[in-house]
Amino acid sequence: MHANHDQLFHYALGFPAIAAAWVKSVLPPAIEALIDWSTFTAAKDRIPGIGLRTHFADSVYSAKRRDTGALVWFVIEHKSYADRHWHPQTLRYVVHLRRLVQKGRHTATAVVIAILVYHGVDPLPVASDAEDALFADFAPRLPVVLVDFAANPPSRRPDLPALLQLVFFYAHAVLRLDANELLAALDDWGDLLRDVEASEGPPMAEDALENLAWYLVENSDLTEEQVLMTFQKHLQQPEGVKMTTGQRIRQESRNQGRAEGKAAGKAEGKAEGKAEGKAEGKAEGKAEALLRLLAKRFGPLPTAMIERVERGSLQDLDRWTDRILDADSVDAVLAD
Repeated sequence: MHANHDQLFHYALGFPAIAAAWVKSVLPPAIEALIDWSTFTAAKDRIPGIGLRTHFADSVYSAKRRDTGALVWFVIEHKSYADRHWHPQTLRYVVHLRRLVQKGRHTATAVVIAILVYHGVDPLPVASDAEDALFADFAPRLPVVLVDFAANPPSRRPDLPALLQLVFFYAHAVLRLDANELLAALDDWGDLLRDVEASEGPPMAEDALENLAWYLVENSDLTEEQVLMTFQKHLQQPEGVKMTTGQRIRQESRNQGRAEGKAAGKAEGKAEGKAEGKAEGKAEGKAEALLRLLAKRFGPLPTAMIERVERGSLQDLDRWTDRILDADSVDAVLAD
């Protein structure tokens, strides 16, 4: 199953008002008071081409200081697993952003604040770029505003938009709860769904609810019917939640593949079934890793591209993975 945690976080934090509310809530009070939040703007609006740069963070924003009018930049990164390279990766983003800013019309030294939200199951490794403790004092250091949901699970925050609260709750829950536990939790958060439905946006309520529902279908053991029934139970206009045609085709294809795999396993015997299951699991793991890398480098992927990767053989996946560092587009990676 393709874990599209990045896509959900990028979607929610892609709206400046939502991102600003959250960034305000995690900054030290003295810095929060210094920022003119009415000027909080996506970096792509101030640095042309930033979205085309490879290996960049999930979201980048800037805002003016109240006292000097100088810009402060915010690099927002998300992790769903205990990546031991998270600190050097974030450091690379910050250094890269400072270089971009200072190459442009901004001549002053750029102030960049890095923020990382983590919701994986395992503890996040301690930030360290030193392989040898003897040289730890010489390793580069980057202060990071860390929101660690593994250590401190998300809680209700009236100061945050309901959509973002649900993103945090869902992302934390799908990695930890079984289907029955998750259904019960969704009922507990039903009032937040109604708040999303009633929100004037952006984003549009229908679009936000669809993204939340599809995230649960993709990343948990719940079926589409269970998710939609749960959502509709709590909404004023339940017909507003639906899957797009592309999403439905993708899910049906996935279900058909699973059914065919089970049938083949029964027909070919227990031994062959185990071998097939092992190969399928290996392919799914490689496909998930490749999709994560492609999304990180090239941004959100079209449904057709995702489906092609998920249908790829082990040989295809190995060939495409080998190309990802040198290719300049998704098409180049997946070329025959």
